[in-house]
Amino acid sequence: MICILLLLVLPASVCGKLVMNVSQTFHQAKENSDITMEWTFTPVRPLADLNVFCAFWLSDHATSKTLYHLQGGVEHPESQDEQFAGRVQCDEDDLRKGLVRIHLSRLRSEDSGVFQCEVFTEDGDGGNGECLLTVTAAKRPPESPEVRRQRWVDAVVVAAALLTLVAQAALVVACGRRARAPEEKPDPLLPQEPSVRFNTTGTSSSLVPSPPLIWPWSEPGSDAAPRPDLAAAP
Repeated sequence: MICILLLLVLPASVCGKLVMNVSQTFHQAKENSDITMEWTFTPVRPLADLNVFCAFWLSDHATSKTLYHLQGGVEHPESQDEQFAGRVQCDEDDLRKGLVRIHLSRLRSEDSGVFQCEVFTEDGDGGNGECLLTVTAAKRPPESPEVRRQRWVDAVVVAAALLTLVAQAALVVACGRRARAPEEKPDPLLPQEPSVRFNTTGTSSSLVPSPPLIWPWSEPGSDAAPRPDLAAAP
């Protein structure tokens, strides 16, 4: 009779409904820190019979992102959302003991939200649990005197470079304006200085006087007459 009862109880305990529990319902951590979220399930099942799906729900409770996915004992990292890429770890040995331990590293402010983990088998038996994570901003350490001094030096260097560029630009503009300025032409009404030409023909060079000045009012063929307004007073 006792043996019959044991045979009836053992299958019931092995094939009983899977129960899921969350170890801690609320977590609070700072940015750039790490956190571990845990869920337990009973009864323990072989890893090949387990399907684990952990999701992150946004504050609107309508959008979810895949945090961790295991199906038939095989992980599927390709289904993980890029927000958690390279930051999630789950030990398969813990799954064999009925424990889902999700380790999330390098926390960000956008990681704040609800994390839900669901464990189910191929026959449809399963359960789920949720926990809330709040990530607070990390306080920045005060700057050391060396860092502040270096920032001032960098600012001075940048300012000096900007002033140099402005001075070079102003110099280029000034040179361009000077190059485009019209050349000053001599006044044809004023007498010009006689020019001296060198006669290089022959064996010796001699000075050749320039032709006499011809005023605009002089008659052709006549000697250059002095300009009345430039004549010497009597």
